[in-house]
Amino acid sequence: MYFKKPINSFVYGMGSFFNIFNAEHKKCLNEVIKNKIKIHSSIYYPGSAFFFRNVVPENVRNNVNLIIKVSGYNYDQFRYELDQSLNSFKTKKFYGIQFWDELPLLKENNIDYSELEKILNHVDELKKNHIIQKLFLQINNKKMRLKKDKIFNSFDGFAFNAYPNEAQIDEENFRYISKNNKIFLQLQFFGGRYKSNFRKNYLEKDSSKIKQENWINKCIEYSINTFGENSFFVGSTRNLNRLKLTLELLNNDPKKKNQNTRFLKDCYLIAPRDYSIETHKDDLAKLTGSFYLIKQYLARLIKKILFLR
Repeated sequence: MYFKKPINSFVYGMGSFFNIFNAEHKKCLNEVIKNKIKIHSSIYYPGSAFFFRNVVPENVRNNVNLIIKVSGYNYDQFRYELDQSLNSFKTKKFYGIQFWDELPLLKENNIDYSELEKILNHVDELKKNHIIQKLFLQINNKKMRLKKDKIFNSFDGFAFNAYPNEAQIDEENFRYISKNNKIFLQLQFFGGRYKSNFRKNYLEKDSSKIKQENWINKCIEYSINTFGENSFFVGSTRNLNRLKLTLELLNNDPKKKNQNTRFLKDCYLIAPRDYSIETHKDDLAKLTGSFYLIKQYLARLIKKILFLR
Protein backbone atom coordinates (compact mmCIF):
# COMPACT_ATOMS: atom_id res chain seq x y z
CA MET A 1 0.00 0.00 0.00
CA TYR A 2 1.26 3.49 -0.84
CA PHE A 3 -0.24 6.40 1.10
CA LYS A 4 2.28 9.22 0.68
CA LYS A 5 2.91 11.27 -2.44
CA PRO A 6 5.58 9.68 -4.65
CA ILE A 7 7.55 12.94 -4.54
CA ASN A 8 8.44 12.13 -0.92
CA SER A 9 10.31 9.04 -2.14
CA PHE A 10 12.17 10.74 -4.97
CA VAL A 11 15.90 11.40 -4.57
CA TYR A 12 17.78 13.59 -7.05
CA GLY A 13 20.93 11.91 -8.33
CA MET A 14 24.10 13.92 -8.93
CA GLY A 15 26.20 11.17 -10.51
CA SER A 16 26.60 13.04 -13.81
CA PHE A 17 28.97 15.99 -14.27
CA PHE A 18 27.37 19.23 -13.10
CA ASN A 19 28.99 22.31 -14.63
CA ILE A 20 29.18 25.46 -12.54
CA PHE A 21 29.09 27.53 -15.75
CA ASN A 22 25.95 25.83 -17.03
CA ALA A 23 22.88 27.90 -16.11
CA GLU A 24 20.49 24.99 -16.62
CA HIS A 25 22.45 22.73 -14.29
CA LYS A 26 22.24 25.40 -11.58
CA LYS A 27 18.53 25.89 -12.16
CA CYS A 28 17.97 22.15 -11.77
CA LEU A 29 19.71 22.03 -8.40
CA ASN A 30 17.90 25.14 -7.21
CA GLU A 31 14.59 23.57 -8.24
CA VAL A 32 15.47 20.46 -6.22
CA ILE A 33 16.43 22.56 -3.18
CA LYS A 34 13.24 24.64 -3.47
CA ASN A 35 11.12 21.48 -3.46
CA LYS A 36 13.07 19.98 -0.52
CA ILE A 37 14.03 16.89 -2.51
CA LYS A 38 16.70 14.57 -1.09
CA ILE A 39 19.98 14.39 -3.04
CA HIS A 40 22.23 11.39 -3.70
CA SER A 41 25.88 12.18 -4.41
CA SER A 42 29.50 11.34 -3.62
CA ILE A 43 33.00 12.76 -3.69
CA TYR A 44 33.60 9.98 -6.28
CA TYR A 45 31.49 11.95 -8.75
CA PRO A 46 33.82 14.54 -10.32
CA GLY A 47 32.69 18.10 -9.72
CA SER A 48 29.60 17.14 -7.72
CA ALA A 49 30.71 18.49 -4.34
CA PHE A 50 32.34 21.55 -5.95
CA PHE A 51 29.09 22.32 -7.78
CA PHE A 52 26.92 21.76 -4.70
CA ARG A 53 28.89 23.97 -2.33
CA ASN A 54 29.13 26.79 -4.88
CA VAL A 55 25.45 26.77 -5.84
CA VAL A 56 23.74 26.09 -2.52
CA PRO A 57 24.08 29.00 -0.04
CA GLU A 58 25.86 28.27 3.23
CA ASN A 59 22.75 28.96 5.33
CA VAL A 60 20.79 26.36 3.30
CA ARG A 61 23.29 23.47 3.06
CA ASN A 62 22.66 21.98 6.50
CA ASN A 63 18.95 21.73 5.74
CA VAL A 64 19.51 19.69 2.56
CA ASN A 65 18.98 15.95 3.00
CA LEU A 66 22.04 14.43 1.34
CA ILE A 67 22.64 10.70 0.93
CA ILE A 68 26.37 10.27 0.35
CA LYS A 69 28.09 7.22 -1.10
CA VAL A 70 31.32 6.16 0.65
CA SER A 71 33.36 2.97 0.95
CA GLY A 72 32.84 0.63 3.89
CA TYR A 73 35.50 -2.01 3.29
CA ASN A 74 37.97 -0.55 5.79
CA TYR A 75 37.49 1.51 8.98
CA ASP A 76 40.25 4.04 8.30
CA GLN A 77 39.17 4.53 4.69
CA PHE A 78 35.55 4.99 5.78
CA ARG A 79 36.53 7.65 8.35
CA TYR A 80 38.68 9.42 5.78
CA GLU A 81 35.95 9.48 3.12
CA LEU A 82 33.27 10.58 5.56
CA ASP A 83 35.41 13.49 6.79
CA GLN A 84 36.32 14.39 3.19
CA SER A 85 32.65 14.31 2.21
CA LEU A 86 31.57 16.60 5.05
CA ASN A 87 34.36 19.00 4.16
CA SER A 88 33.83 18.85 0.38
CA PHE A 89 30.07 19.42 0.54
CA LYS A 90 30.59 22.06 3.26
CA THR A 91 27.88 20.70 5.50
CA LYS A 92 27.72 19.50 9.10
CA LYS A 93 25.46 16.51 8.56
CA PHE A 94 24.01 14.07 6.05
CA TYR A 95 20.63 12.41 5.90
CA GLY A 96 22.32 9.11 5.13
CA ILE A 97 25.45 7.37 3.97
CA GLN A 98 25.51 4.48 1.52
CA PHE A 99 28.29 1.90 1.48
CA TRP A 100 29.17 0.50 -1.88
CA ASP A 101 28.97 -3.24 -2.18
CA GLU A 102 32.14 -4.35 -0.38
CA LEU A 103 32.47 -4.86 3.36
CA PRO A 104 35.70 -5.66 5.27
CA LEU A 105 36.93 -9.09 4.23
CA LEU A 106 39.35 -11.66 5.60
CA LYS A 107 41.74 -13.53 3.30
CA GLU A 108 39.23 -16.36 3.05
CA ASN A 109 36.76 -13.89 1.50
CA ASN A 110 34.56 -13.97 4.60
CA ILE A 111 33.36 -10.79 6.28
CA ASP A 112 35.81 -9.40 8.83
CA TYR A 113 33.27 -8.80 11.60
CA SER A 114 35.86 -7.23 13.91
CA GLU A 115 36.66 -4.51 11.37
CA LEU A 116 33.00 -4.10 10.47
CA GLU A 117 32.08 -3.67 14.14
CA LYS A 118 34.49 -0.72 14.39
CA ILE A 119 32.75 0.90 11.43
CA LEU A 120 29.25 0.23 12.77
CA ASN A 121 30.16 1.51 16.25
CA HIS A 122 31.31 4.76 14.67
CA VAL A 123 28.09 4.94 12.67
CA ASP A 124 26.15 4.60 15.93
CA GLU A 125 28.11 7.56 17.32
CA LEU A 126 27.32 9.56 14.19
CA LYS A 127 23.61 8.83 14.65
CA LYS A 128 23.69 9.77 18.35
CA ASN A 129 25.35 13.07 17.44
CA HIS A 130 22.80 13.69 14.65
CA ILE A 131 25.46 13.73 11.93
CA ILE A 132 23.62 11.03 9.98
CA GLN A 133 20.17 9.47 10.25
CA LYS A 134 20.35 6.40 8.00
CA LEU A 135 22.89 3.80 6.89
CA PHE A 136 22.45 2.00 3.56
CA LEU A 137 24.38 -0.87 2.01
CA GLN A 138 24.56 -1.55 -1.70
CA ILE A 139 23.92 -5.25 -2.14
CA ASN A 140 26.56 -7.52 -3.60
CA ASN A 141 24.24 -10.20 -4.92
CA LYS A 142 27.07 -12.67 -5.51
CA LYS A 143 28.12 -12.63 -1.86
CA MET A 144 25.18 -11.48 0.25
CA ARG A 145 22.29 -13.59 1.46
CA LEU A 146 20.67 -11.16 3.85
CA LYS A 147 18.45 -13.75 5.51
CA LYS A 148 21.51 -15.67 6.67
CA ASP A 149 23.79 -12.76 7.59
CA LYS A 150 23.90 -11.21 11.04
CA ILE A 151 24.80 -7.80 9.58
CA PHE A 152 21.25 -7.31 8.26
CA ASN A 153 19.89 -5.36 11.24
CA SER A 154 22.88 -3.03 11.25
CA PHE A 155 21.53 -1.27 8.16
CA ASP A 156 18.44 0.90 7.72
CA GLY A 157 18.10 0.01 4.07
CA PHE A 158 19.67 -1.60 1.02
CA ALA A 159 20.62 -0.15 -2.37
CA PHE A 160 20.49 -1.76 -5.81
CA ASN A 161 19.80 -0.84 -9.44
CA ALA A 162 16.23 -1.15 -10.71
CA TYR A 163 14.06 0.24 -13.52
CA PRO A 164 10.96 -0.94 -15.40
CA ASN A 165 10.69 -3.92 -15.18
CA GLU A 166 13.98 -5.22 -13.83
CA ALA A 167 15.44 -5.23 -10.33
CA GLN A 168 19.09 -6.21 -9.98
CA ILE A 169 18.49 -7.90 -6.66
CA ASP A 170 18.08 -11.53 -5.73
CA GLU A 171 14.39 -12.26 -5.16
CA GLU A 172 15.07 -13.82 -1.75
CA ASN A 173 16.88 -10.65 -0.64
CA PHE A 174 14.02 -8.53 -2.00
CA ARG A 175 11.41 -10.49 -0.04
CA TYR A 176 13.48 -10.40 3.14
CA ILE A 177 14.00 -6.61 2.99
CA SER A 178 10.28 -6.10 2.45
CA LYS A 179 9.27 -8.52 5.23
CA ASN A 180 11.52 -6.74 7.74
CA ASN A 181 10.38 -3.27 6.74
CA LYS A 182 13.83 -2.08 5.71
CA ILE A 183 14.18 0.76 3.19
CA PHE A 184 14.61 0.03 -0.51
CA LEU A 185 17.11 2.49 -2.02
CA GLN A 186 16.51 2.09 -5.75
CA LEU A 187 19.28 3.44 -7.97
CA GLN A 188 18.95 4.34 -11.67
CA PHE A 189 15.21 5.04 -11.42
CA PHE A 190 15.02 6.36 -15.02
CA GLY A 191 17.00 3.49 -16.52
CA GLY A 192 20.42 5.01 -15.87
CA ARG A 193 23.25 4.01 -18.15
CA TYR A 194 20.96 1.60 -19.97
CA LYS A 195 18.37 4.19 -20.91
CA SER A 196 18.68 3.34 -24.61
CA ASN A 197 17.46 -0.17 -23.82
CA PHE A 198 14.72 0.68 -21.38
CA ARG A 199 13.35 3.91 -22.84
CA LYS A 200 13.33 3.02 -26.53
CA ASN A 201 9.69 1.92 -26.60
CA TYR A 202 8.68 5.27 -25.14
CA LEU A 203 11.09 7.87 -26.48
CA GLU A 204 12.82 6.42 -29.54
CA LYS A 205 13.73 9.48 -31.63
CA ASP A 206 10.69 11.36 -30.38
CA SER A 207 11.42 13.27 -27.18
CA SER A 208 8.05 15.04 -27.11
CA LYS A 209 6.50 15.90 -23.76
CA ILE A 210 3.88 13.16 -24.04
CA LYS A 211 6.54 10.51 -24.73
CA GLN A 212 8.61 11.70 -21.77
CA GLU A 213 5.52 11.83 -19.58
CA ASN A 214 4.66 8.24 -20.49
CA TRP A 215 8.14 7.05 -19.56
CA ILE A 216 8.31 8.99 -16.28
CA ASN A 217 4.87 7.73 -15.26
CA LYS A 218 5.94 4.18 -16.05
CA CYS A 219 9.02 4.60 -13.83
CA ILE A 220 6.92 6.04 -10.99
CA GLU A 221 4.25 3.35 -11.21
CA TYR A 222 6.85 0.60 -11.35
CA SER A 223 8.72 1.89 -8.29
CA ILE A 224 5.80 2.65 -6.00
CA ASN A 225 4.01 -0.60 -6.81
CA THR A 226 7.12 -2.80 -6.60
CA PHE A 227 8.97 -1.31 -3.63
CA GLY A 228 6.14 0.34 -1.72
CA GLU A 229 6.03 3.31 0.59
CA ASN A 230 9.20 2.44 2.51
CA SER A 231 11.47 3.25 -0.41
CA PHE A 232 13.56 5.92 -2.08
CA PHE A 233 14.21 6.02 -5.81
CA VAL A 234 17.20 7.90 -7.20
CA GLY A 235 16.92 9.53 -10.61
CA SER A 236 18.95 12.17 -12.40
CA THR A 237 18.32 14.74 -15.10
CA ARG A 238 20.09 18.00 -15.96
CA ASN A 239 17.22 19.14 -18.16
CA LEU A 240 15.08 21.68 -16.29
CA ASN A 241 11.87 21.06 -18.23
CA ARG A 242 12.18 17.30 -17.70
CA LEU A 243 12.88 17.82 -14.00
CA LYS A 244 9.82 20.06 -13.59
CA LEU A 245 7.69 17.53 -15.46
CA THR A 246 9.01 14.76 -13.19
CA LEU A 247 8.22 16.72 -10.02
CA GLU A 248 4.76 17.56 -11.34
CA LEU A 249 4.01 13.89 -12.02
CA LEU A 250 5.46 12.82 -8.67
CA ASN A 251 2.98 15.11 -6.94
CA ASN A 252 0.05 13.15 -8.32
CA ASP A 253 -1.67 10.47 -6.25
CA PRO A 254 -0.05 7.08 -6.86
CA LYS A 255 -1.80 4.62 -9.17
CA LYS A 256 -2.04 1.03 -8.08
CA LYS A 257 -0.99 -1.37 -10.83
CA ASN A 258 0.27 -4.92 -10.82
CA GLN A 259 3.92 -5.01 -11.90
CA ASN A 260 5.88 -7.91 -13.32
CA THR A 261 9.49 -7.77 -12.22
CA ARG A 262 12.48 -9.70 -13.48
CA PHE A 263 14.79 -10.25 -10.54
CA LEU A 264 18.52 -10.81 -10.76
CA LYS A 265 18.66 -14.23 -12.42
CA ASP A 266 16.29 -13.09 -15.19
CA CYS A 267 17.67 -9.59 -15.82
CA TYR A 268 18.64 -8.76 -19.38
CA LEU A 269 21.44 -6.42 -18.34
CA ILE A 270 23.57 -6.33 -15.20
CA ALA A 271 25.29 -3.05 -14.38
CA PRO A 272 29.00 -3.84 -13.91
CA ARG A 273 30.86 -2.28 -11.03
CA ASP A 274 33.35 0.21 -12.46
CA TYR A 275 35.63 0.55 -9.43
CA SER A 276 37.83 -1.81 -7.40
CA ILE A 277 39.25 -1.99 -3.90
CA GLU A 278 42.75 -2.56 -5.27
CA THR A 279 42.90 0.78 -7.08
CA HIS A 280 40.32 2.63 -5.01
CA LYS A 281 42.59 4.96 -3.03
CA ASP A 282 44.53 6.03 -6.13
CA ASP A 283 41.32 6.45 -8.13
CA LEU A 284 39.74 8.52 -5.36
CA ALA A 285 42.80 10.77 -5.08
CA LYS A 286 42.63 11.35 -8.84
CA LEU A 287 38.87 12.00 -8.98
CA THR A 288 38.90 14.45 -6.06
CA GLY A 289 42.02 16.33 -7.14
CA SER A 290 41.97 19.88 -8.53
CA PHE A 291 43.88 18.85 -11.65
CA TYR A 292 41.24 16.32 -12.68
CA LEU A 293 38.42 18.82 -12.12
CA ILE A 294 40.20 21.52 -14.15
CA LYS A 295 40.75 18.99 -16.93
CA GLN A 296 37.02 18.19 -16.97
CA TYR A 297 36.13 21.86 -17.30
CA LEU A 298 38.74 22.45 -20.01
CA ALA A 299 37.47 19.47 -22.02
CA ARG A 300 33.94 20.90 -21.96
CA LEU A 301 35.16 24.39 -22.83
CA ILE A 302 37.10 23.09 -25.84
CA LYS A 303 34.10 21.06 -26.98
CA LYS A 304 31.90 24.15 -26.76
CA ILE A 305 34.38 26.27 -28.73
CA LEU A 306 34.64 23.64 -31.46
CA PHE A 307 30.84 23.37 -31.61
CA LEU A 308 30.49 27.14 -32.03
CA ARG A 309 32.94 27.07 -34.92
